[in-house]
Amino acid sequence: MVLSSIIQPERAARIAYQQDFDATMPDLKEVLEVVSSTAWGRSVPRDAYDAELQRIVQQVWIDELIALSTSTGTAPAVRGMATQKLLEIRGWLHENPGLEHNIRTVAHRGFVLDLLDRYVARDYRPGEGAETPRVPPGSPIGTTGRERARDAFLADVPLDWCQTTW
Repeated sequence: MVLSSIIQPERAARIAYQQDFDATMPDLKEVLEVVSSTAWGRSVPRDAYDAELQRIVQQVWIDELIALSTSTGTAPAVRGMATQKLLEIRGWLHENPGLEHNIRTVAHRGFVLDLLDRYVARDYRPGEGAETPRVPPGSPIGTTGRERARDAFLADVPLDWCQTTW
């Protein structure tokens, strides 16, 4: 829940674009890097319980990044940055499969690497993109009821009423 709040699509878009207006603010790349390095950059704890908690946080972070990068409602810049971070983590996992004596970590990293390999190799679906918004019912913005009534009245009035004969 905490991780999904950090990269909620609208919040992530604001973070991605805020540095364009204020260079002192962190950009999305920095936020993704801090969270990723916290989840993946630390050594595996010796305590089995703590190690399992670390693996859970890592899995949730990967799931959140995949959801962010594949959501059609997410800004393209955000999707691109999330995808880039997933590719970086995938590369790190190729280089760091875990120590053989820690089978749970090796299994976890192998599972996540397989997940990311499938994510990268997924089929492209041309229809998969931002959905066209549905036009809401009612009059268009800026059209008042009086204008609609006038237009309806004029549509029923014969055009020859104002013709004069000389």
